[in-house]
Amino acid sequence: MPEVLIGAFPDVGASYFLSRLPGFFGEYVGLTGARLNGAEMLVFGLGTHFVPSKVFVLVQCYQEYI
Repeated sequence: MPEVLIGAFPDVGASYFLSRLPGFFGEYVGLTGARLNGAEMLVFGLGTHFVPSKVFVLVQCYQEYI
């Protein structure tokens, strides 16, 4: 959550899902404001799909086609 970079506590439900991440990873992310990349989001169960930026334009074209 971007607000942790200025010292605010994560809100909007972040404290709920961060506290349920495996190990102490949620606490680490919540307290430090570390930014996660797509692969890290998948590993910790915060994402279900990952599209590399190189093929994102192809995905957008496919959505317009449908």
